[in-house]
Amino acid sequence: MTLSMRTLRRWPSWLVALLLATQALCGATAADIVFPPRTGAVVDEVAMLSPEQRDTLDAKLNAYHARSGNRVVVAIVPDLQGQPIDDFANQLFRHWRLGKNNHGVLFLVAKAGHHTRIEVGYALEPVLTDAASHLILANDVKPAFKQGRFNDGITAGVDDIIQTLSPAPTGTPQPLAGPAAQNATDAAVPADNGQSGDPAEPSHIPYVGLAVFFGMVGTVLFLGFRARRRQGKHGRRSSGSGGSFDSSDSSSSDSSSDSSSDSSSDDGGSSGGGGASDSW
Repeated sequence: MTLSMRTLRRWPSWLVALLLATQALCGATAADIVFPPRTGAVVDEVAMLSPEQRDTLDAKLNAYHARSGNRVVVAIVPDLQGQPIDDFANQLFRHWRLGKNNHGVLFLVAKAGHHTRIEVGYALEPVLTDAASHLILANDVKPAFKQGRFNDGITAGVDDIIQTLSPAPTGTPQPLAGPAAQNATDAAVPADNGQSGDPAEPSHIPYVGLAVFFGMVGTVLFLGFRARRRQGKHGRRSSGSGGSFDSSDSSSSDSSSDSSSDSSSDDGGSSGGGGASDSW
């Protein structure tokens, strides 16, 4: 908002001073932040890691992204450019647009001020919670950083993030407690009503299963026959009208569709401020 000097002369001096101070404060907070380019899964602007350590961590994070779809990026910056670490991390996350469908995590380390933060994308907040992020920083990252073992701390933090986001193996039995455990135990023990020696009644389940199976087979065959007849009629109409089918056009369309989806497979993520911060 721009005001003329004539207008300002009509205002009380204290109000003019308050307005100028407010404009100066807004101008400082709205100053542009210079974000580093995302050159890989590990962006180290202060050489906190050796090239070998950076490459090892980068390969680990890229392999995890390939098998899970979650994008985890480590950013090591010299300072926060006058911003609180929460704001800086959130803005950097949005600037880099980490993770497709908001499946991204930013592990931020600021050398000046000794600040760390885990910023979590919207989709991963129910799994990598604020409490879990705090425990990772406090229990594994902070102690190593205080001893100067930066690679150990960052690697431990990354491993904890990956482990927290990784689902339990399929088929792994989960322990039950309370009434659920008692119900499972009761169901596992067959009831003995004094008829354990009696022969079991014949079951009709196999016959029902066979009937359902043959019914499904018949339905599939019937639908396939109708589809072939319709395809034959459609082909005759197309050839009669002079139409032709070019397989090259179809393949080029498919390839362009695949390439466009691949090019945007790691863009578009955002964060709402979930995560935790700490310092060492």
